[in-house]
Amino acid sequence: MNRFIEAFTVAEIEYLCADREFDGVGFVKYLDMQKIPFRLRVKVSMPITDKRGQPIKCGKLLRTLKIGESYKLRRARKYGAREGLCGS
Repeated sequence: MNRFIEAFTVAEIEYLCADREFDGVGFVKYLDMQKIPFRLRVKVSMPITDKRGQPIKCGKLLRTLKIGESYKLRRARKYGAREGLCGS
C-alpha cells in the first residue's frame, strides 16, 4: 500500500476491496489512519456486534441484503476475536 500511495495518492483510491484473508486489526487500522475507504468480505458465521454492542452473527445482522448489495457500518464494531472494525 505504501508503494502505491507514494506512486499515486490516497485521493486516487476510491476504495480498497479485500477478501476474508485481509481482516487483521493492524491492516484495518492502517487503512483507517490513511483515510483509505475499504470494503471487507466477512463470513456469515463471523460474530459482530450489533448497534447495542451485543454479539450477533454477520449472516443474521445482514440477512435482508440481496446478492450484490452491501452494508456500510456507521461506527466501529467488534468482530470475531478482533479489537474492532472501523465503520467509517
